[in-house]
Amino acid sequence: MEIHLRALPALVVLSLAAPALGQKNPFADDATVQVASKAAVSGRVTTSVKKSQADLPKEVALAGATVIIGKDLSLDVGGAGVDTVKGKAIAAEASTDASGSFTASVPAGDYTVIVWKAGHTPQTGTLKAPAAGYQASVAPDNQVGSSGRHQRLARSIGR
Repeated sequence: MEIHLRALPALVVLSLAAPALGQKNPFADDATVQVASKAAVSGRVTTSVKKSQADLPKEVALAGATVIIGKDLSLDVGGAGVDTVKGKAIAAEASTDASGSFTASVPAGDYTVIVWKAGHTPQTGTLKAPAAGYQASVAPDNQVGSSGRHQRLARSIGR
């Protein structure tokens, strides 16, 4: 049996050709199986900073933030500085670059997005892939009693 690949916009098509020399093909003479392709997701993560108490906060790029995209995700903010991502499945995980930008590839669909960085208050949102321009702002965690919170990220998926 020969397998032929053809690229079409938004999907990949596998064509299964019938065997040669009179052998029977239980599927048909030319069966087609469609496999969903990946959709691009991109965005930018920022944080607000103040140079002094008198200044207004300014949004700046947040490098090194973790962006987790998955199905039915939630974030359990636990004690001892460990936050745990829970849910059905993680479809993609990315880190923001120096400009706060990230890109990921996931199958088309609806997703939960968690943006996390040590020492910052995590953000949770939703998106429908493909998506460009996802925005999140993650504030430094400087609330009273916040020392030691949001120091490590753990994953507990599919449990």
